[in-house]
Amino acid sequence: MRIFYNSFMLRFASSGETSKIVNDVTALTWIRKNDVTNAVEFLENDLDSSLMYFSILVNDVPKSKIDPQDLKSLRMAKSYRDKFPYTNEDVEISQTISKRFLLLDVKTNK
Repeated sequence: MRIFYNSFMLRFASSGETSKIVNDVTALTWIRKNDVTNAVEFLENDLDSSLMYFSILVNDVPKSKIDPQDLKSLRMAKSYRDKFPYTNEDVEISQTISKRFLLLDVKTNK
């Protein structure tokens, strides 16, 4: 069972990292070609994906139980989006991200 679990975790982790490699190469290629418009759009969507994944992970977790570093990262994303507003074409994604940003404003544990 332990070998299966380790194998599963390795596949899961490596899959996430290979996806990140592809994303990084894609964005860097556009930047190097001075195709800033596509690079920015791609990175905005990538940020949305990360925020959505984070939102799913902490959906039922009380704020007091969320790692302070995770909240710091969320704060950084919110600060960025306050300076450079971006709205995903998918209304549900935009609403979910806005709701998750509210976590930073709420003084309660949830």
